[in-house]
Amino acid sequence: DYSPPVLAWASRYGADPTGVADSTAAIQRAINTGRTVLFDEGTYLANNLTQTVDGQRLIALGNVRIVKNANGPL
Repeated sequence: DYSPPVLAWASRYGADPTGVADSTAAIQRAINTGRTVLFDEGTYLANNLTQTVDGQRLIALGNVRIVKNANGPL
């Protein structure tokens, strides 16, 4: 698989699209690249995510849900 340097695939940073494992740290690592973050189809558990770059995009490829898994901000 080739990913252009302007993209960060959440799954390549360890995000779990099954909705079983907490994907917060993996999604945050992808966001911290400052690149557009792509999510493969699935359900991701996350909380307390912080966008690091103005205008950064999060793009869903197919049916994607990001479910808050704890109290606090998404």
